Amino acid sequence: MKKQIVFIIGAAIIGFFLVFAACSDEIPEDEVKLGTFYLGETLNLSGQVYTKNRDSSYAGYIGARIAVSDGGESSGEIINGKLNFTTEAPDLLLLKPVGEAFLEWDPQYNNFRYSDPEVLSCMLNLEINAPPYTRLARELEKTTSYEWVEYIYVDRDITITADGKTYTVTGDDFVYTTSNLSLDLLAGWNAVYYKDVKKLGTYTAAANRILGNPPHLYLTLLRSID
Repeated sequence: MKKQIVFIIGAAIIGFFLVFAACSDEIPEDEVKLGTFYLGETLNLSGQVYTKNRDSSYAGYIGARIAVSDGGESSGEIINGKLNFTTEAPDLLLLKPVGEAFLEWDPQYNNFRYSDPEVLSCMLNLEINAPPYTRLARELEKTTSYEWVEYIYVDRDITITADGKTYTVTGDDFVYTTSNLSLDLLAGWNAVYYKDVKKLGTYTAAANRILGNPPHLYLTLLRSID
């Protein structure tokens, strides 16, 4: 699923909580409480880094030191298998008007609306150069589900809404349906948690947005094809 939707446009950009169309769009209360969504002016990511096997099992990374960059002035590193990365406000070259920053989300939604279109925004993209790995993300993949977190910076408080839609992806037999989107982001760094759930191979997908930074996801080294 993530290969068809998220990485079809490059970086990990958006998630879907996949269920049958007949299922409720309600988010279970225990999932809503998975983590704190507002991280403040400083984003600190640290902890054990993992690699992912073809069967979606994870193993702790024990390889050489890896430099980590956000594509701007902020950088960190992986030493002895552990990440240490800290950033405050992103480099000015990385900030875009919020409508541009969320442009990659357009295929999954209709009619984006911004309470303040002048807000500047950036989605964190942790880049690495350690073939075959090209980037780092917080995620958890299982046979029938995929979870991940997007770290989003805004320079002022903003509410972002959009209408869900039903659509198809070229070369994909699935039909995807996203529910309405509503993000209340605070000035600084925000964590947006998503979960995909697949059932029976052919499905209709309903997207539910949850804010949070759940600790059970892995800091994972990913390849360009992941």
